[in-house]
Formats: sequence, structure tokens, C-alpha cells
Amino acid sequence: MKPSHRLKLVSLALVLSLGALACNLGAGADPTPLPPTPTDVPLQPTTPPEPTAEPTPDPVVEPTEVGSISESVPGLEITMVNGYLDNFGSWNVVGIVRNNTDRDIDSIEIEVELFDASDNSLYADTTFADLFNIAPGEVTPFSMTIFEDLPDADHYVATIVGNSTTDLARAQLTLANMAMVHDDSGDTHITGEFINDNDFPVFINSLSGATFDASGLIQTADDYSVSIRYLDPGESGPFRISITGPDFGTGDIDSYTVYVDAEEEDPIPPFDISLSDAYDYLDVFNGLHLVGTVTNNSDSTLNIRLVAGIYDAEGTVLDASSVDLPINALKPGETSPYDLEFWGPLNYTESRIDSADSYTLQVDAYWTWETSVELVDLATQNDTNEFDEFDGQFEGEVVNNTGGPIESVTIVVYMVDLQSGQVVGTGYDYVFDEIADGASAPYTVYIDIPEGFDVNSAQFEIIVKGEPVGN
Repeated sequence: MKPSHRLKLVSLALVLSLGALACNLGAGADPTPLPPTPTDVPLQPTTPPEPTAEPTPDPVVEPTEVGSISESVPGLEITMVNGYLDNFGSWNVVGIVRNNTDRDIDSIEIEVELFDASDNSLYADTTFADLFNIAPGEVTPFSMTIFEDLPDADHYVATIVGNSTTDLARAQLTLANMAMVHDDSGDTHITGEFINDNDFPVFINSLSGATFDASGLIQTADDYSVSIRYLDPGESGPFRISITGPDFGTGDIDSYTVYVDAEEEDPIPPFDISLSDAYDYLDVFNGLHLVGTVTNNSDSTLNIRLVAGIYDAEGTVLDASSVDLPINALKPGETSPYDLEFWGPLNYTESRIDSADSYTLQVDAYWTWETSVELVDLATQNDTNEFDEFDGQFEGEVVNNTGGPIESVTIVVYMVDLQSGQVVGTGYDYVFDEIADGASAPYTVYIDIPEGFDVNSAQFEIIVKGEPVGN
């Protein structure tokens, strides 16, 4: 289920060297030196975009003379590695692992150890490769961010220390409509779309992206931030990989590669869920919101996740976002509002929102499931609201009138435009303290208001759901 619509948005000190390259042979490996220290116009339907871009090929980089070989599975090798300070001041070590065996490999574990100039160990920890599984001949990035303050860090060693084997039903997907953008904060975002051209469903286990300089040396890497996880034959869905940038800037980044770990999957029966048209707006901070409603038309209680993609007029994916409904157990016949607001380059690149032209919205079947959780309706009292130039603040008290104790409560407030009947804003709050029968607890909900929006043109609704103790 992926409706596509037209958007009508109105937009409103260390210098690090990237030359270090090293591969290591477990214990006793040569260390790698570290670098020196708003609109309210209703949306209209449009035709879904066609693929317009080809995936970026793997960079051609020959392994260095020394490889990092797993003692348990000879043939796993770290072909390149790089270390840098990011723009938050944290050390990052990234690299590429290749599977030179004849087996499917999963759970690749890499140890990264940092040393000072006298070879004293300052920090050691392990991370897993960004892709869960790699088949023979495939590669995966790995990435580790080190949040400790290590001003004396001088060099590091990266070593494969663990893995297991698996059996993959590997599936290939078409990558299309891709783009790379460096945002105003110096971070990098890789966006695009998967297309399932197979005659069977596909599950996306994991996804990663890496950037490279003109010589093919890895610069940065990370796994995905947003991705559709299940695609039926002929279906497509967006993704976004957001990578914190190096503190010396992104000027040396020349290319990127997207790495996908996908498998053939058994069909997931379609869910009977309907999605309203979305209302899009920019808040006073130029943050994009895509809001609407979800209705559960099935005969089962559902936990639902939505995935959205934003496209330009040429069909390139500008951004992607996902959201779980605040009501995690939507009963048959119930409707819940949603707000997709956690975007990447669209919220951190001032000029990029001007290119937004259309959106897709779909239910992610992998993260949507039947649940046995039973929520009950609660009442509120002493409800008030006030507005300033930034948002609306809604306060009151949740009242437990159910006859038994409640262990948690979800409060959802949403605005409905009086003229169109469309949801034009929503927010939610949780109460996690147990509430005895007959007792009450305070709540506060904030809603980002469309810039210039007349709140007198909307009515406000409240949904309160509680989970009984022992549910």
C-alpha cells in the first residue's frame, strides 16, 4: 500500500588527514596512525515516480598487503580501514570487510583498539559489521563511534574477532532514484528506493552506506536510519542512510556505495489498513511534518509502522522517514493520527525543501503485526490549552475510571481543520507510572503548529488509552 501524492511545500581545532589506510593481522598487527589531534493547501494525487537513477558501483580498491584474518574462518579480511574525528568530536573507525570464503557468513565482530604514541592501550571495544549477512565474495562496511574523550589517541588496530555461518536465500533488489547530499551541519545522507523486480517477496535484513575519496579510500560509513523492510513482488519503498560527517568537512568525499543484505521471504498477507491523504506543513523551525490518519479495518488488533518517502519532480528520493503509531495496539475499527517529522536532509539543508514535489506513504509489513495487547479507554479532566508562536501546549489529568489499576497511558491530541475535516497536527505523551483505580495523573502534550496557522479554524480531539496491570 503506497499512495503517492503531490507536495505543495513553501520553504521558507583539528585538521584530520584522510590518508591513513591499514589492514591488520589480529594480535601483533601493525597499528594504523590516527590523524593529528508552511502551507495549508490540501495535497493532490500524482503518479508515482519512475526509477531514474542507477546504483553506484563498488569502488575498485585492491586489498592492501596486510589483511585482518579471522582465526576461526580464514578468508574473512578487512580490506581497508580509516579513523577520524567527527563533527561532534568523537572518534570514528570505519572499514570494509570482505568474505573470501565459500560460505555465507553472519554476525561478523570487529575489535577496535586505540593506543597512545607510547603504544599504551587507551580504549578497546567490539562492534558488528553493518550487514548482518554476507555471501561469498560480498563485502560490508563496519563502523564504530567512540564517545570517550581520548586526547592522547595516536593509532588504532582493527581485528576480526568473531563470526558465525548461516544459509542465505539471497535476493537481489534494484536500487534507484538515489542521491547523496551533505547537509548544513556537515553530515552526509544517502537516499534512494528499493524496487523488488523478483516474483517473490523480499525481506531487507540490513542496509549500509559508505563514502569514498577519489582514490577509493573509505571516508565514512554507517548503517541505515530509515528503510522499508518488506517488499512484495513489484513493490518499491524508500530508504535513508545518515552518516555523521568528519570534523574537517566533506570536501574529500567523492563517491558512495549502498550495501544491501536482502533475502527471499515468505509472503506476508496484506493488512486491511487505510491511510488518509496527508497534510504537509513546515513548522516555525522549518521542520517538515506529514500528518494524517490510519484506520484499522481488519478484525485483529494491530501494531502499525508507516514509512514515507519525499521525491523531487524527477523522481529522486530526497528523504525518508518512518513512525510507529503512538497507540501500539489499534483495535478493529479504530483510527489514529500520525505525524512523520523525523527527517534527515530536508530538515538540515535549508534549500533542499524547495525541491520537494511528491510523497509516498506505505505500511511496513515487517514492523506491523497482530498484537494481544488490549488497551482501554480513559477519561481526562481539567483540560486546558494555550498557544504561542512555536507550538500548542495541552495539559490536563488522565482519570482512571476502569475499575482496576493501569500501568501505562498514551495520550494523543490532534487538530482537525473545521473546513476540510483533515487532521492538520498531532502530538502525544506517555504516563508510565501506575495509576490506581479512581486516581488521576497529569499529562502535557505539545503540537508543532503550521507557521501562520489560525488555531481558531481547528477543533481539538483527545484519545487516551491505558494498559491494565497484568495485561
